[in-house]
Amino acid sequence: MENPSVGILTSIDWNSNGWKKFPTQEDIDTSNFKYVQDSKITQTFLNFGHNDFPADDNGYFWGNFPQLWSKTPQVKNIEIILIKAVNWKDKNNYIIGMYVFPIFKKDTNLPSGIPEMKTREVNVGAFPKDIHLLENYVQLTSENKGKFLPKGKDLGMQGFNYLTKENVLRILDEMTLLNPQDKKLSNIKLRLIQTLNKKVSFVR
Repeated sequence: MENPSVGILTSIDWNSNGWKKFPTQEDIDTSNFKYVQDSKITQTFLNFGHNDFPADDNGYFWGNFPQLWSKTPQVKNIEIILIKAVNWKDKNNYIIGMYVFPIFKKDTNLPSGIPEMKTREVNVGAFPKDIHLLENYVQLTSENKGKFLPKGKDLGMQGFNYLTKENVLRILDEMTLLNPQDKKLSNIKLRLIQTLNKKVSFVR
């Protein structure tokens, strides 16, 4: 039986202000996203603003994940979105954080909360307790991506990668190794493992 997919690894553009406010002009100018290059606009600038900006009436905070607009994921069994970004300063690709137990929407606009832009497009929500930006990011290298991705897969350049339970747990273990004092990470990891262990086997 094929290993089921329980996670997604997707990309956003780099934000030197921690995805808590609008990025620097240099972030915009050096973005590896063509839409950002052409329009000089990014919609990912508050993806980790969950501690500084309000959740919606149901308690969800919303982010924007461009790769999940262009190709709709099979979301029924997805329990975690892991987020990577290329740092233009050192050219390295890093897993920077996560949305756990996400919900998905399309064609949704919210007030941005910042003066640079009136509204922002969003497509993924999670409770603030389930959204986390790492202090120490996980660098993706040719050596470790083989254990972080399903067998035979490479990093999606235009799209996202589905991840098995084993992939997700290996990435979380690496996060823990790099952030041993991170209590929120430990709490998220424990609750996610408990959820994954209860899941009935399925095939995507």
